[in-house]
Amino acid sequence: MSHTSGEFLKPDLAALQAASDDLSYSGGLEPVTGLFGQKLVAGKYEVLNFLASGGSGTLYVARNLVTGETVALKVLDTDCSGRGRGHIPDGRLIARFLKEGRTLAMLSHPGVVKVLDSGFDLGINKYYLVQRFLPGETVEAYLERNVESPASFILEFLWQLGSALSYCHSMGVVHRDIKPANIMMQPHLKGKFVYTLVDFGLARYERGNFSFLTRSREVLGSHYYMSPEQCLSETIDERSDIYSLALVAYELLTGRKSANTGSPLNVLMSHVNGLNLPQSLSDPKDELSERLYKIILKAASRRPEDRYQSLDELLVELPRPEWKEWK
Repeated sequence: MSHTSGEFLKPDLAALQAASDDLSYSGGLEPVTGLFGQKLVAGKYEVLNFLASGGSGTLYVARNLVTGETVALKVLDTDCSGRGRGHIPDGRLIARFLKEGRTLAMLSHPGVVKVLDSGFDLGINKYYLVQRFLPGETVEAYLERNVESPASFILEFLWQLGSALSYCHSMGVVHRDIKPANIMMQPHLKGKFVYTLVDFGLARYERGNFSFLTRSREVLGSHYYMSPEQCLSETIDERSDIYSLALVAYELLTGRKSANTGSPLNVLMSHVNGLNLPQSLSDPKDELSERLYKIILKAASRRPEDRYQSLDELLVELPRPEWKEWK
């Protein structure tokens, strides 16, 4: 098989739902009956199992028949053949998919998923992206089982994710979709976890010649974790990622979401108007919990200028975790 390697404007709810990529890892692996009528992609990736599906693609567990390595294979769902009705390629979706591959290819950090290969399979007329397979689960799946987490857990989480995002920002990359479903956690020694950022489909690269693919007034992201400026379709920078990371940490620490539940529009409005989070924990377990909560509150400030201005600035405020093997 041949292949080649400001002023608030009410967000449009339909656009939000269509644009948000809710790709998340499923709780279990389901057998694949066939990937578009076949099980081999790019002549060497044997599809083994379905893993997840979302707005921009489908994720599979696959095996590289050349190396024997187990990988994660992401296939863009849009058909690029242009044959027949319903087969008009989505140019913007393709551009985002290609940008994700290019962005990941230039990043090298233990806290960022590693891209191994990418290309276009002429047999199925689809683009694909091959990434390192990450056993474990998402923070989203973890949160479904755990009401709240100990402060030491949150500390390690913030150190690892903060370090990974700090690296991304130093490379000119803003993730723009930090949420529990986009953070993998792998069990490690001593009951600890290693965290990895995945899904850079909405990432913005602020250097070089990559085009910024968001239409004016287009709302992209996951509404529970979007910064106010992101909800308003304003220009965003690394402080938006800091806000989103803080909301994930808040959820881990308290066992509840920071924003009001309800329609996506109501959630967006709660970000824009200010979350009005409690200024202290109602039942702090220890001094570390209180200290982390104050850091989270500052990072989740409504105005970007009131937050930490960089992840490095936030990390300086954190105590050093006892466990450092993840570095």
